[in-house]
Amino acid sequence: MESFPSCSVVTVMFRWKTWCIRYARVHTVKDMLTKKMQRNLWASEFDFCWVCRGKDYQGWPLETHEMERRSHAPKTCMHECNYFRACKKCHMDDLAAMPHAQQLAYKKEYDPERFDLEQWLRLRDPELRAPNRVTTEEVDEWSRKLFP
Repeated sequence: MESFPSCSVVTVMFRWKTWCIRYARVHTVKDMLTKKMQRNLWASEFDFCWVCRGKDYQGWPLETHEMERRSHAPKTCMHECNYFRACKKCHMDDLAAMPHAQQLAYKKEYDPERFDLEQWLRLRDPELRAPNRVTTEEVDEWSRKLFP
């Protein structure tokens, strides 16, 4: 089987260049491609924006948002418990200011089999030193508001 060198010595597609540089410290190109394929497979299951329920925004396709930013969890990004489906407008406008508990309420509603609060908390805090950063009660409160 062919081995893949680390990203720092491989030229990658232009649109991946910045992402690759950030991600390269802990992953190989093979890891990145595998995770990208898994992410695309996950995204194909959802054909609407979780916030506005639109199919696209002015011709722009839906996007996969990561609730916990890669800059906050660079070694553990690209987990299904962290994905959120949104149109371009909601991704750029609504999600930027949306509390994590609210985002997780959408996740719980639209992707319940991959909703795992503890796993999501560990993305940023692997030792779970701040287990109450977002609580089940907060997520449930948002769920009641959004989905009466």
